[in-house]
Amino acid sequence: MADWKPFKNDTLLSIVTQCFRDNSLYIPPVMLVRLMSSIGCHLFNLANFQSRTILDGPYPRNYRMSTGLFAPSGYCKSTFLKFLFHKTGLFNRKDLPCDVRGTFTPQCWVGTRLTREEDSADPVAVFARFATGMVAAEEFARLVDLMDSDGREPDEVYLLQGLDTPYTSKEHCLGVVEHEGICTSIYPALRPPAFPMRMVSGLGRRLTWDLQLPGPYEFGELEKARRKGRTQGTTHSFSEYRAWVQTELIHIMSGLGAEITPLLDLTEIHEWISQHRQPPFIADILERLAIGYSIVNGTYPEIPVTTAVDELFRSEILNRRVLKSDCMSQAVRNIIQSHARQECTAGTPRWVETEIQTFLMDYYQLSYVQARGAVASAVGQGLVEYERTGILIAPPHIIDV
Repeated sequence: MADWKPFKNDTLLSIVTQCFRDNSLYIPPVMLVRLMSSIGCHLFNLANFQSRTILDGPYPRNYRMSTGLFAPSGYCKSTFLKFLFHKTGLFNRKDLPCDVRGTFTPQCWVGTRLTREEDSADPVAVFARFATGMVAAEEFARLVDLMDSDGREPDEVYLLQGLDTPYTSKEHCLGVVEHEGICTSIYPALRPPAFPMRMVSGLGRRLTWDLQLPGPYEFGELEKARRKGRTQGTTHSFSEYRAWVQTELIHIMSGLGAEITPLLDLTEIHEWISQHRQPPFIADILERLAIGYSIVNGTYPEIPVTTAVDELFRSEILNRRVLKSDCMSQAVRNIIQSHARQECTAGTPRWVETEIQTFLMDYYQLSYVQARGAVASAVGQGLVEYERTGILIAPPHIIDV
């Protein structure tokens, strides 16, 4: 550890992972791999947009895969986003502008016209300032509403266009507002919804979803990491890691310009998708994630199904199922299992019903009525069962997130 420095065989993923570990950050399962795979998608999309190698009609094919982070308050979201995307973070550079916002407003994406002059589109619009960059928001609760919308909300329309094509436009009283050359990726953070999401909007296929439903063990590990960070220094400064990341970015982008070919070898990916019978829009998401992972893990142009890719695929599919069913019911099951792991108890995981409700109120910020409803819903769905009055168990026959 003390002698660690990036050498020739280190990858963008390994450098960032080491930076997080050196800074005593707790890394939840799959979260960092998903974010880094999304960044890989962004880099690949930029290279393809500039080279116009792989086309869909007149435009370069879109390979972006923005990421939405669902997790309770205080559980890594803001820290991860700031480390990666803040203007002083690891990835910000002149040709890859990054930043972290508080939230996004409906008007921010396209902006407005300032005058009737021909070239008066708002220069501070997100799709203008971050045309080639990545922008995050620490809280974007409105996205939950947009996911259940049917295309009538203006900001949903702007996002549908701007995240899937290199252009977007809107009519304004002073004329048309248009933006071209859009390669923006977004990273909104949200708390897990207390109700099922229909996910009928096309936004569902424009983002990959990271869903964290931690229990006592995971929050305990998070607190251990925080305490360690307060009492131990880092082996290397953040500026050193940033310099290494910037060097690797230059290496990746210069290499991609010469390596992109019209035909990608996705044989292993297609075999995995066929074996698991995924619909076309999910297949497209998984293909992009695999390409992005191969970029940051240094295997491109080979795009294999590694253990990490398999875990990422399964997580994506299960997260979508849970978001469309009931996050809080799944959280109840996860909490019981997490408590058993924390206490190192053998056999079927179990915990006291009132303790579960208290945990939901304290850590998930639910009201008492919501916490009771979550437990009742989990029982009704068969995710948990009563062993006896007041004691809930998590039976082993359920597929877990």
